[in-house]
Order: sequence, then structure tokens, then C-alpha cells
Amino acid sequence: MTQQDPWTSFWREAQPHGCTTGFPPAAQALLADRWRQLFAAAPRPVLDIACGRGALWHHAGTPTHDWLGIDLATIIAAPFPFQSGLDAAALPFPDKAFALVVSQFGLEYAGLPAAIAEAARVCNARLVALVHATEGAPCEQAREQLAQIDWLEAQALAPRLHRHFSNATETTAADIDALLAAIVARADEDANNSLLEAVWRGTMATQQDPHGPTSAVDALAAGLAGHRVRLAAMLAAAPDAAATQAAADQLHTSGFSARIEDASLAADTGTLLIGRWLIADRIK
Repeated sequence: MTQQDPWTSFWREAQPHGCTTGFPPAAQALLADRWRQLFAAAPRPVLDIACGRGALWHHAGTPTHDWLGIDLATIIAAPFPFQSGLDAAALPFPDKAFALVVSQFGLEYAGLPAAIAEAARVCNARLVALVHATEGAPCEQAREQLAQIDWLEAQALAPRLHRHFSNATETTAADIDALLAAIVARADEDANNSLLEAVWRGTMATQQDPHGPTSAVDALAAGLAGHRVRLAAMLAAAPDAAATQAAADQLHTSGFSARIEDASLAADTGTLLIGRWLIADRIK
């Protein structure tokens, strides 16, 4: 990852599994089960790159003295040893310092070639990274949500709410009713409507906010702006199959045997691709 914000603000509020909570339950279970399998016989100590609030630490059940999490973002009250402000493309650790290096949806944000090179350099035994797939379901969802945020901006969501709360009239109330109806109609049209549902609920809750409706509208707008930045960063960073293969080839040249596995599950519409595993073992 190459930008602290809005990731620092995201992790201030998110749960440890915040990056996968929007996935279908079957996809969440698939990833959790695979991580637990991979951790079962894995060597220690562990370096978790772009660790967030410790999703992998929770999966691993590793004692804190055998674990170090790092992230460019600041993580408040991490329950494991943690260093903030570290770029995955420039790690401050000696060669082969960690027996196991792991990352979930993190290396690619620093530029996959540079981050893989650094992860390989500090790894003495095994490297496991789950990376996004540009053609995968999470990226498809991100594209749809970016389009929804653009649509909400075109609807002047925040200005209309501010106008109503600054001087409520029958006209402004009717305008907010029309805005809410438009959000419902758009949600009915789109395959992925979780963001629109959240905005609808947030809009309905603004009047009950203890800090007042103006503050609530500002928070809603800031949340959408931060989400837009994170989605755009994800889509810019997500590698395609060829880029992931290039990372595996890079690991081969760095002294590892490496393989790629699809993180996917069956769905009504076919195979749902969640991401790709890069699994590598040092051989020299």
C-alpha cells in the first residue's frame, strides 16, 4: 500500500476481517479455511504484510511473540506486535529474517513486482500471498460501486440533504422523498446494492444523529469519498492472470518453487473468482 489515508480511517472503524466482510459468506469461509490449512504446519516467525487489524493473525492462532504485522496505515490497539508506516516495496528487515511471509490483498497495492521482490528477500522458508484478480468478483463489485458513487454524486446527495436540514420546508421534504425513492429504484436495478442500501439507511438516520444532521451528512459524504478512493486504488492495483504469473516467475528466479491457485467457488452463474493464491517455498 502506498497511501495511509483513507486506509487509516477505514481501519479505525473496521473489524479485523473488514476487507472481506462484503464477500458472500461462502467466499469468506473458503478463504478462512484455506488460511487455517496453510498456517497449520507453517514455520515461524511470521511477517504479515499490509496486515490491517489482523485478519490473518486471527486465522493463524499464532502466539504474539512469533508474529509481526506491518502496514503503511496506522492501526489503533493492534493485539499483536505491529509497525506502522512501512511500505511493502521497501521493507526495513534483513535478508531471510522471517520463516513465513504472508499477505492478504495487500502486496499489489505497493506494486506487485516490487513488493514480491521484498517479500522474497526477507523470507527464509515459505511465502503465501492472496492477491486480487482484476477479472474477479470483488473487482467487478468495485466497478459497480464506483458507478453507484458517481451516480449519487450526480444526484447531489449531500447538497440536497444540507439544503433540507438548513431550512426544511414541504418542498425540501418532498425533494428528499424523491431522492430516497431514486436510490431504491437504482438499488432494484443493480446486481450489487449493498452500498446503495447503506446510503439509504444513512440518509434515513441523519435526523437522529446525536451530533446533528449536518454532521451526519458530512460524515456520510466523507465515507463515500473514502470508499471511492479505496475502490479506485484496488482496481488500479489488482493484477490480471499474466501479472500474477509474472510474480510467480519472479519468485522462481529468487530461489523459490512457486505455484498459483485460484481462490474460487461454484456459484449459480458459474465459477466465482475471489482472488489468486501465490504459494512459494524457498529451495535455495
